[in-house]
Amino acid sequence: MVDEYMLSKCFYGVMIFILHEVKCRIHRIIEQRTTSVFNILFEVLYNKQEPPESRDEIMEKLLKAYMKEIADTTKRGDAREESYYGALADLLSNFPLERGRATDVTTLPKKTDAGNPDFRVWDGDHFIVGYIEAKTPGTNLDQIETSEQLERYLNTFPNLILTDFYEFRLYREGQLIDRVTMGRHFTARQLKTTPVVENPDEFEALMSKFLASSCPNPLQRRSWRLIWQSEPVSCATRWWRKNCGMKVRAEGTCLVFIMHLSDT
Repeated sequence: MVDEYMLSKCFYGVMIFILHEVKCRIHRIIEQRTTSVFNILFEVLYNKQEPPESRDEIMEKLLKAYMKEIADTTKRGDAREESYYGALADLLSNFPLERGRATDVTTLPKKTDAGNPDFRVWDGDHFIVGYIEAKTPGTNLDQIETSEQLERYLNTFPNLILTDFYEFRLYREGQLIDRVTMGRHFTARQLKTTPVVENPDEFEALMSKFLASSCPNPLQRRSWRLIWQSEPVSCATRWWRKNCGMKVRAEGTCLVFIMHLSDT
């Protein structure tokens, strides 16, 4: 015969265990709900969305990334001029502009009448902003400035930049209007470190001038060339530019006057 006392004691123990489990589950549910409520309140009160980056912050990151990529390319020791094109193209494409404006870059575009500059920069898909002629880092730009190649470019492209990826010179209608050095090439070449970004505000101002301009699209225009025999040709070239303001360049012993006729 089952002892009633032992039976009641077992029943009491089972009930106590069940009540304990129910109590623990209720506590866990309350804690989870309370934690969720506190998380929501914390997100609303303290975890506010950070404001967007300012233009200065964007430029700082952009220039540091550009300088690092240029320096890393130099430090590898086997780079040629074209090895740096990607870094400059990215810098131009990501340069902050007014809302609604975009910059597209064509590297090594089709040859023009004056030659083949390294970059053609577009304001979106329709208008050419200008051209960029790049040289290997450390190149003496003073010598390039007096070369026959750059003379042709200056006589043809009204908005042009000459750069060695560290120094930038902006020309408008053949005249130098601004120049900025944003880093030291020898720091990357000799010290094998990334140069400090110099003159960020001046560089931004120069690039803003460049990107604010627009050039006629040579792909939609026809060129007429009037050739005049001259001797010595260099003296005649300077006279026509100074006194007549005409687009003229020297080809051998001939002067070539460039005139454009729009298709429209």
